[in-house]
Amino acid sequence: MERIYSGERAESVSTVQVDGRPLSEWLDLRTYTSRGFDWSTDNARATQLALAILADYYSQWGLEHAALSLAEDFRDLVVCWLPYDTWELGEAEVSAAVRAILRERGARSNAAPVGVLV
Repeated sequence: MERIYSGERAESVSTVQVDGRPLSEWLDLRTYTSRGFDWSTDNARATQLALAILADYYSQWGLEHAALSLAEDFRDLVVCWLPYDTWELGEAEVSAAVRAILRERGARSNAAPVGVLV
């Protein structure tokens, strides 16, 4: 089943979930900030969100560390453009964004198992 990432902003509180459960911040992988997530911006909280989505996505294959090299580009391509109040992002959209980033870099990467980014 495809993972669904969603975010909601209510007053000054932002919540992000994956399949209805809170999305881990993955602070043990890298800490851009420990102040939570943000989107529609390019700050450290948006970068932490990008890292968390990618790390969760890649965790299916035990490749969480692949998120490290893609987080800032994913922030710029996806997270900065998410609607301010609420949003939803499917696993297929994450995969498509990763493919676009890798194409932009001019080469395929070993960041995912064979077949995942095809």
